[in-house]
Amino acid sequence: MKDFPSWIQNQLPDKIKRDYFESSFGNIHYLTRGSGQKVFLLHGNPTWSFLWRKVMNELSEDSYEVIAPDLLNLGFSDSLNAKDFNMENHVSAFTEFFDQMDIEDAIFVVQDWGGPIGLASLARLKSKVKGLVILNTGFTPPKPPYRISKFHSFVNKKFLPDLLFNKCGYPMYSLHKTQFDKSTISGRVGKAYRYPMRQNRDQWTSALKFARMVPNSNTHPSFSLFEDIEVFCRSFQGPVEAVWGIKDPILGKGVKKLNQVFEKITIEQVDAGHFLQEECPTQIANAIQRVFKKSTNKIHANTLKT
Repeated sequence: MKDFPSWIQNQLPDKIKRDYFESSFGNIHYLTRGSGQKVFLLHGNPTWSFLWRKVMNELSEDSYEVIAPDLLNLGFSDSLNAKDFNMENHVSAFTEFFDQMDIEDAIFVVQDWGGPIGLASLARLKSKVKGLVILNTGFTPPKPPYRISKFHSFVNKKFLPDLLFNKCGYPMYSLHKTQFDKSTISGRVGKAYRYPMRQNRDQWTSALKFARMVPNSNTHPSFSLFEDIEVFCRSFQGPVEAVWGIKDPILGKGVKKLNQVFEKITIEQVDAGHFLQEECPTQIANAIQRVFKKSTNKIHANTLKT
């Protein structure tokens, strides 16, 4: 495993470790740090685990073991080929990953495609997860008349999306445009997001594949998996908190669905864009710590009852 270049390593918290998990669908790269309460941090399209560095730095390495994997086709994980690129295979790969990572009593933090892939995996494993922290993501199938965001409507058009994504490097040079504070993705930060794609040119086409993986009807291949996710979310009994960037031009309006799906949820709306880990890492870390505290108090209360 090659070391990160120094200009990336210098942006990461101290004592970060790297490793790979060999799934049936390819190697999954992940970052890990600390010991204690296990917390999984799941990023989305088109970023990698670098996105979580500020949140990691906010959590004590003596109290939390944080694990941040790269989705297949992103970061330093292997890539599915074009014919195998679908939500089912992404979920199956991470079901294997989580099954081997001892997720009992873990806390899951999910954003963008890390939400559907991670939550669908949890639905299959039926493990006793301690709590959830939900960031800007999708967790329900589309409902008639099947309206989706303008961005996701655009990516399903012909010709222009393929030209922009596959030939012009979109959206890697435009990530800052989804932010409320556009300065949070610039310079070496923006360069770090592009770095894995420069090492693996096949990844340049993955951003469009992920965007087209969002279901836009009940016949879409991803639709049934989103149905499973909604069932899981509605039945989840552990503490759930959400930190939601309402300035996100892609998923900002999705905050309205949280109370409709999760029976008990605490929601903090923040003036942040799509990659809110860059803009409000303290709020996200605080939500993780509150979920940990709530779950610990719940366990203690149940122990007293027995």
